[in-house]
Amino acid sequence: MGKSTFERHNNIYHCRYCNIKTENKNRVCDEHQNTKKCKLCKDRLKIENFDGNKNICRGCLEKRKKLNEQKLYDKHKVKVICKTCKKLEIVYRRYINKPKIHICKECADKRNRVEGKLVQCPNCKDFFSFISTYHMKECCNMTYQEFLQKYGRNAIYSELYRNRLKYSNSLVDKKMLHDKLSKSIKKYNENNRDKILERAKNAHNSDSARENHRKGFLRYLANMTDEQKLIRSNGTKRSWQNEETRKKRLLGINKPESILARKLGGRNAAFKSQQNCPKISKPTLKLFEKLKLRGIKCELEYEFGFYHIDIAIPDIKIAIECDGDYWHGNPCIYQNLTKRQKDRQSRDKARNTYLTNRGWKVLRFWTSEIDKDSEKICNSIMEKI
Repeated sequence: MGKSTFERHNNIYHCRYCNIKTENKNRVCDEHQNTKKCKLCKDRLKIENFDGNKNICRGCLEKRKKLNEQKLYDKHKVKVICKTCKKLEIVYRRYINKPKIHICKECADKRNRVEGKLVQCPNCKDFFSFISTYHMKECCNMTYQEFLQKYGRNAIYSELYRNRLKYSNSLVDKKMLHDKLSKSIKKYNENNRDKILERAKNAHNSDSARENHRKGFLRYLANMTDEQKLIRSNGTKRSWQNEETRKKRLLGINKPESILARKLGGRNAAFKSQQNCPKISKPTLKLFEKLKLRGIKCELEYEFGFYHIDIAIPDIKIAIECDGDYWHGNPCIYQNLTKRQKDRQSRDKARNTYLTNRGWKVLRFWTSEIDKDSEKICNSIMEKI
């Protein structure tokens, strides 16, 4: 009786891949169980390294994709001679049958400089299609607003950049895009409402947001008038008379964090309890004071749902928003809007729909209009009340 027959009789088998003794009837050991052989590299790997029923592993598939991409790239390479300087260059072209008239980048830049299509930086005197904010900070030591006030908008964007924007805006149907985006955003908000609330809370209570709120509050205190100081002091006296507000303030004063801040004694530490206060601009305060003098019961930074309303009249459900000219994109001043301004306008539309669906009337005014004729705006608000 042979060795192999004796071992089979005792339910002991040899693995077909490595000849190790096993009790499995399929003659596969524990190491080679749930494995598959790759066609290209011919290595036995686990089924997790394969995509579906394919007999090629993921590593070999990625290598094959890279080789195919390189072949396509090599196929579309074309040798071209520049029209002006007659320099030979290798260029990648999507369509090979395209005419072989070519102008290199150096010659194109020279031609655009002569024709005046590019913009010249006033400091380093280099030519650009548009001057970025990074270049303004590094080279000119100026912010975007300072650069715009000094040199104007024509010194930032060239003719080439403006023509590109016009061409891209003409191809896009903006109404269709806005309708599709609004539908998709509504579906996402309905399905992921809890996640959005958590993100909003984390963003509001982040360190960067607190620092920005603190800086804005310090500026507000520095630029306060005597009338505003009187109104602030009277408001604190009235709030201190209420028992609930008094208890909350006493709890905040007796916290260990506030006691530690008093011991440190720094001005920045003293305002730790006021870090979460919202930003309030000068024109909103101006309008708020004039409405209060006329006897209207209104509130600053009124919380409703997901939003903070600048000035709210909650008894009649009227929301007054003071929009900054730059951030919200005033069409009288800014004709070609930036990406940030467009995003802000889309958010304002979403806010308007949210408030109108819940019975609010939204009134929007530009800060430049409030600075010029605040009484005219107050009269328009009184008519609607």
